[in-house]
Amino acid sequence: MLNQPFIRSRACLVGCAGDGRVGLAAADDVARAAAIVLTERDAHGANYELIGPEALSMAEMTAVLSEVLGRTITYQDMPEAEFRTRAVELGMPEDQVNVRVMLHQAAWERGDAALVTDTYRELTGKTPTSLKEWVAAHQDAFAPGARLPGPFSSRPLSRSRVRGRATCPGVPPRSQPSRPVPARSPHS
Repeated sequence: MLNQPFIRSRACLVGCAGDGRVGLAAADDVARAAAIVLTERDAHGANYELIGPEALSMAEMTAVLSEVLGRTITYQDMPEAEFRTRAVELGMPEDQVNVRVMLHQAAWERGDAALVTDTYRELTGKTPTSLKEWVAAHQDAFAPGARLPGPFSSRPLSRSRVRGRATCPGVPPRSQPSRPVPARSPHS
C-alpha cells in the first residue's frame, strides 16, 4: 500500500483522486491466480483482470482502515500540482510520481479504475480478499509507533484540523475540492 508510511506515522491517506474508486487486488490473490494460470491453464496470450471484491474511494478506504485498526484514519484530497510537488519533496523520484501515482489517481478520479471482476473466483473457486480482510491480516504493518526508513522515520503521529476537516501534518489542505469527498462506509 503506497500510503502506508502516512497511515503509520500520521494516521492519514493523501492523494488527488477526489471521490474516484479503485478495485484493489491482494498480492497473495494475484500470486494464487498466477500459479493456476501458469500450471493449469493453456491460455497463451490470455489477459486476466484480477480485481478484488469491491471498488473503493480513498475516503471509503479510510473508513475500513479506521474500523480495523481501531483509530481514526483520515483522507486528505489535494490539488494535483500540490500532490505532485509534495510527493517529490518526500523523496519519490519524479518519474515514479508521474507514472505510479499521477496516472493511477487520475484514472481513479475519472472512474476508469472502478473495476470489479469475477476472474479470481473463476480461476481459484475462492472469494477474493477484501481490503478489510487484508488490513486485519496485516495490522502490524500499520502500527503508529513503528519506525520507517527515510523521511517518515522521525515524524511523530499527530493531526491538525483546518476548517473542521482532519488534515495530515505537513501536507497543505486542498482549498477547493473538485468534488466532495464523503466519509462513508464501503458497506453503506
